Amino acid sequence: MTRPLLADKVAVVTGAGQGIGREIARTLHCHGAQVTLADLDGSAARGAGSETYKIVVSHQPAVRQ
Repeated sequence: MTRPLLADKVAVVTGAGQGIGREIARTLHCHGAQVTLADLDGSAARGAGSETYKIVVSHQPAVRQ
């Protein structure tokens, strides 16, 4: 089995709650990247993350800023 193209890479996708940002995040994840989702609508980002990704938000106030 070959190693995924983006294995050991980290990506931060803004606007990941919907539309193009969501699809970019999904594609990066499918290619092996660890993806952090960012969106002004936190519930949309969590919804996108619950589809196929693990989300870790360690400091909620910083995310709001």
